[in-house]
Amino acid sequence: VSAHLYAFSLDGAQRWTSSLGGSSRPPQVSVAPNGTISLGVAAFEPSSGAVMWSAYSALGSGSSLPTDTGPDGTVYVLAEYQSALAALNGQNGAVRWRVTGVGFEQGPVVSPLNDVVVVGGRDNYGLPGFFKAFSTSGQSLWRIDLPGEPYPGMFEYPFERGRFSPDGATVYMGTTISGEPADNVHCFLYALQTANTQPCSYSINPLNKTFTSSEGQGSVKVTAPN
Repeated sequence: VSAHLYAFSLDGAQRWTSSLGGSSRPPQVSVAPNGTISLGVAAFEPSSGAVMWSAYSALGSGSSLPTDTGPDGTVYVLAEYQSALAALNGQNGAVRWRVTGVGFEQGPVVSPLNDVVVVGGRDNYGLPGFFKAFSTSGQSLWRIDLPGEPYPGMFEYPFERGRFSPDGATVYMGTTISGEPADNVHCFLYALQTANTQPCSYSINPLNKTFTSSEGQGSVKVTAPN
């Protein structure tokens, strides 16, 4: 059965519907500041549901995982069959950058500060997972390996896509554990600091210096916390 994307006004009236082809379980959509709707590796026009672009050919993969859109309109997708994180131009779908080795478990989430993208994945089924962070220009920032032993041991892996706090300082990531007995099912929630939003208090002494028109030397003292 072919899935569809639906749009409704806030009073519940249906505005349009758009066929998603062979997709039977489409992921959650992401909406850019200009209203462009991203789903999988494609984007849809907000007023009519018409397909604006598809990055399937460029990425060599589709995706059944949620996308996320940065404050600048950049769309971040996880190309599942390539285990790759990609940043796409929100206007035309052009690939801005692409990094492999990010797993296939959960979609990306970008900070509201537009400085970091976090994904949760694992290298293969039956292996413990990890969290990875990248800058919004595609540089690897950090990796946190989750505990456990490969199958048939018990191991932890990401269970849901992360969510950022409104100030962009913390991302929350959920995990689950494989192979648990039915009477001991549990999971974990991680809070990971990704930015320091505390103000920097400093002092400058003296506040000004003057020199003659020929030349001069001087210094000021700046005091600030570490």
